[in-house]
Amino acid sequence: MIILPILACRSLLLKSFLEPKIAMIEQMAQGLSLFGVLDMMRKHSSLLASVFTFEGWHDITSEELIHLMVPQYSDEGTKMKNLEINVFKHLMDFITSLQYAEPKEHGVSVKDVMKFITGTNKVPPLGFPKHINVSFLHGCKENCRCRPTSSTCELTMYLPVHYQSYGAVADIFMSALRDCQGFGKI
Repeated sequence: MIILPILACRSLLLKSFLEPKIAMIEQMAQGLSLFGVLDMMRKHSSLLASVFTFEGWHDITSEELIHLMVPQYSDEGTKMKNLEINVFKHLMDFITSLQYAEPKEHGVSVKDVMKFITGTNKVPPLGFPKHINVSFLHGCKENCRCRPTSSTCELTMYLPVHYQSYGAVADIFMSALRDCQGFGKI
């Protein structure tokens, strides 16, 4: 019978994932009850659904993502800053092109860029705690093919500056988005 293994799996899942958290959930409920918050949450649960579920999350547009990014440029008037401005401009053009391209054209979307940088492909109901920092990497060896990386916890993306054309930035970013899934330096 297939039903028995399914029930056994369900039991194991409940035991291993939910049971250890029951004490924490009860403690949180007690804390919320002290000030009447738990009763208000129960009474107005439909109003709070977007805060506690994915219901209130929305897809990001290229304009919203670009607005969240804050480049960390080098000192004014330096050659390094000019390289940074150029590569950042190409990145903005690439992100904008994703918004208006057919999904099959690039094989990646603005949501993929968002997930690469933040770890989520939707905007949380309360937004992000801070802007996305864009730091620039200098000093790569000639013919280097390093890719952009990100720290999803810090909301920081690290962008190599040696890609100085739109095509080069788009190619290396699409490579990073397609090939670098998972934790670690993504």
